[in-house]
Amino acid sequence: MMLRSQVKEVGQLRFLVGRKLLISGNYSGEIYDLKYHQVIKRYSSNTPIIGVSAWASRRSFAVIEANGIIKIYDIPLNP
Repeated sequence: MMLRSQVKEVGQLRFLVGRKLLISGNYSGEIYDLKYHQVIKRYSSNTPIIGVSAWASRRSFAVIEANGIIKIYDIPLNP
């Protein structure tokens, strides 16, 4: 299977709940639904992204930026 990701310079991958994959680059990322083979959410940052993590609620994920800011995003439901 080939992922159709638009993320440049992929640095991190994380599996999330519900067959979803978090793909993160230096300044952007996306949530890819492995069941439906499509991107369901995109995010971006003006500051370099140094880490990503599934969050405790299982319906959200965290993006850690180089300036110490942690941003929490919701994981969309299936399309």
